[in-house]
Amino acid sequence: MKRKSKRKKNSPVGDLNRGPSERLRHGSFKVVPTSRDGVNTIRNVASNPIDTYFARNSISPRQHQAANIFANHFHAAALAASPAAVDADAVRGGEQSDGAAYRQARARQAVKQALRSVGMPLADLVEHCAGRGETAGSWSAVANARRPDLEGMVALRLALTGLVRFYRC
Repeated sequence: MKRKSKRKKNSPVGDLNRGPSERLRHGSFKVVPTSRDGVNTIRNVASNPIDTYFARNSISPRQHQAANIFANHFHAAALAASPAAVDADAVRGGEQSDGAAYRQARARQAVKQALRSVGMPLADLVEHCAGRGETAGSWSAVANARRPDLEGMVALRLALTGLVRFYRC
């Protein structure tokens, strides 16, 4: 008896390489080079590294809470790019209302106080990770280190401990 050969049905999209399932679920990825020549990794830019560190038990719940408080102040101060945020007062009148300007000024003051409390070398790391959503290993101070991810993580824990003291979490 002769067997029929099963042919795959052509998908409407074709034989495109769609990448990992993560790409299909989230969609916001960028290719990041690793320390090994010619080896790249894919990083989800839609997720927050602080949340990832917390999920991996790299930082404590108090450090996670302090980082989230700082991130909320940082974004309220309009110090980071926020393409999805729209201020209804600014849309209506074309200018920022007094209330919105006051909230933004208070948030900027809170960010400055928190960074001053942490101290200068680590304040840059707090802004880099908690504020801008970058990884600890991509911080410029550990870029030339032998193991930047590990050294960045150690520095981040120290910086977040300073934030915990400042916010009294």
